[in-house]
Amino acid sequence: MRWWLLCGAFVWLGCDGGDGKRSLLSSGAGRDVSASVRGDADAGAEAGADSGAGAETGAGADSGAGAGADSGAGAETDSGAGAETGAGAETDSGAGAETDSGAGAETDSGADGDTGPVAPASLNGGFIGGPCVGGGDCDYAGAFCLDQGEGFPGGHCSQACDLYCPDQAGAITTFCVDASALGLGDPGGVCLMRCDYGASPTGCREGYQCQPIQRNTDADTVVYACLPGTDAPFVLDDCHKELLARGIGFTPAPDPLDETDNVPGVICSVFEPIRVSGRMHGVSYRYATATAEVKPIFASCPLAVAMAETAELLADQGVTDVMHFGVYNCRAIAGTTKLSQHGLANAIDIAGLRFASGTTLTIKANWEKGVAFPVTEGGSFLKWMAETLHALLVFTVILTPEYNADHADHFHCDLTEGSNFLK
Repeated sequence: MRWWLLCGAFVWLGCDGGDGKRSLLSSGAGRDVSASVRGDADAGAEAGADSGAGAETGAGADSGAGAGADSGAGAETDSGAGAETGAGAETDSGAGAETDSGAGAETDSGADGDTGPVAPASLNGGFIGGPCVGGGDCDYAGAFCLDQGEGFPGGHCSQACDLYCPDQAGAITTFCVDASALGLGDPGGVCLMRCDYGASPTGCREGYQCQPIQRNTDADTVVYACLPGTDAPFVLDDCHKELLARGIGFTPAPDPLDETDNVPGVICSVFEPIRVSGRMHGVSYRYATATAEVKPIFASCPLAVAMAETAELLADQGVTDVMHFGVYNCRAIAGTTKLSQHGLANAIDIAGLRFASGTTLTIKANWEKGVAFPVTEGGSFLKWMAETLHALLVFTVILTPEYNADHADHFHCDLTEGSNFLK
């Protein structure tokens, strides 16, 4: 789509001849907002009906700002700080860190054929999951080495655990599993390293594979961790590969299959569930406030791609942080029996933005409701953002404060099948 096709839609921004740019937010160090299109964006997960027919619309509209949404706040690493509630609450403090190193890209041997991804020989050196010959190679309290003779290629730093394992800043997150599930005779739990496709193209180090496994003494909690072997690894699909090509790290996650609280019998099943890095293209997704900790977010893979597209678009305008009200929330749309897109981890509620200049915009404070041509820079930017995300089909449904009172403080952005709706 050429820049001039969008100028009519964004006339309130102004069009500047061929480059389609106009300066916005003077406090944003002269950043420009472009009305030109950078190319065909991800059109969402699926296709279907038009005009918002499948959207969270009408009397049963999305009930708004993360009512009961997956907040990420107080979510668990693996140290046990905070209770885990459903697939969306548990976070991976190291897993899914954004990487620009290309570690996630598949390697190709060229004319001789594709040899597949090559795992690094070492990850988490000196910590849980790192290689070892003896316990002295594992530099933390309570450490021991699971050696080659016990079936752990290159050795594996570990420690005993009951339910949780310690985490370490800068290291991939850990997980406590039943020792007997690994063929170890000792009773009790041992600590493993979780998969991290931001650190390795296989999610693990050499000799290990990404596989689902239950938590020790808590069979209801299943996480993808690095287990000895190479015969049956987690298989990356095109969506996962797109994230890795963008330098976005993630960890596979199990499908929650939760039952909604408000409509019994309705099940939340997430397509290609992952925990994706909360930092994308230099933009940090933070829950509710601009100072909240950046944590991995439980989402469908297609939503993660849409979030990466959004981050890339906003980073070009000097945005450093996106405040949101949640992604996964297993519930039906208010007043209906229809599952919300939040129940599919296929929607995000965007509440505000922070710029490198320190300027903060919120939907609640800066959206100019009922105004076709906003008069403030903040209002103009927010309208440009909503209309651009819609025009580029980054999201198929975007509900703004113009839609209803439930959206007075956020943009509801989702990938409803086949929709093309903005209000």
